[in-house]
Amino acid sequence: MKKYLKSIYAGISGKQLKNGNYQITVDFDNNSKTDIIQFLKPYRTRLDNNTYWFGYKYNEGISNAKLYRAFIDFIKDVQEDDSVEYVLNDEGLYVPYSPDHITESEIETMIIRSFDGINISKYNIDSVVYPGPSEHNIVSVMIRCIKRYFRDADKMTYTQLNKLASNKVELDRKQFVADLMDGAEDLEGMNIETIYQLQSELEDKGEKPFSIRTDIHPKQLRRYVKEVFQKESEEALINAHKVLIVDDFKTSGTTIRDMVYKVRKCNINSDLVIYIFTLMGRFKD
Repeated sequence: MKKYLKSIYAGISGKQLKNGNYQITVDFDNNSKTDIIQFLKPYRTRLDNNTYWFGYKYNEGISNAKLYRAFIDFIKDVQEDDSVEYVLNDEGLYVPYSPDHITESEIETMIIRSFDGINISKYNIDSVVYPGPSEHNIVSVMIRCIKRYFRDADKMTYTQLNKLASNKVELDRKQFVADLMDGAEDLEGMNIETIYQLQSELEDKGEKPFSIRTDIHPKQLRRYVKEVFQKESEEALINAHKVLIVDDFKTSGTTIRDMVYKVRKCNINSDLVIYIFTLMGRFKD
């Protein structure tokens, strides 16, 4: 069941300029049907039997690929407040502003409004888990903002899960062969060489960080991946009771599901509860 929570009024819109480029605008006071981020309430649903929230939902009606790309570029490369100019807003306050990228203050406002709408503090989170470094800095900025949000952050653990290198990922070839011999319907058309070929392709990718979404084809072979993340972070996950998994965007949900699996695999508590939050998401009813 999907449930709407406390209202949040905000929007991110875009328009094409005369030079052909797109101008992206963050507006915390107005919401429009043409906003790229149209639905602006914390949104609650279930993801693999875990409570999942995201504060901002993509407008599925936006079909302009160039506008969408401009939006992604705008929001993924967050500008720290001390690196941009400050401008006078309508309330007479000087605030950080960047015409080309979202600022850390704007990300923080989005998180605060979402977390307040969820009333996240009542869930007594004791551990926050998030994906490792990427070419963009939005997740690291989100974590800084979240640490400021939780007043008792010093009592919480923060665990970054880093992906294995592609050539370190092992496939369960024995299980694949067993399923193949049993006539698994979703493996129709494959043979024993399929899994060995995929393992060889992963090894050829070298130290490139592994990605289920881009490195595993066909998708039926996903379940034969033994491990996605490095082991260094496992100790911090052992004794957590209420875990909040954080990511920037939910599209396919692959990264989130991998993190959920890792937490459950490492944890020893029978009362473990996992919550998931992404700043934005795409979720089809």
